[in-house]
Amino acid sequence: MSSIESILNNIFLSRTGIDFGQNEELKDKALLGNNCKIAPRELILVCVDIEREFNVTVPENQIINGGFKTYNRIRDMIVQLKSKAEYSDKS
Repeated sequence: MSSIESILNNIFLSRTGIDFGQNEELKDKALLGNNCKIAPRELILVCVDIEREFNVTVPENQIINGGFKTYNRIRDMIVQLKSKAEYSDKS
């Protein structure tokens, strides 16, 4: 498990009680759907934690366009945001 995934899993575990490391089959399931049943309020708190822990700003369009729909989409979004931040720091 990468450090990003480890931190993200800890965020979800503390906010929702779901351990995605132990429940790999849930990583592509809709977080608001019948499998994960995460409340929208909790996803907002997850977003705030992600911004704080990874020192990124989650663009509103990412949320609107489904970037916050599954665990794997959120992980991929974080990787993308972190790589953009590292690239702009080098420029």
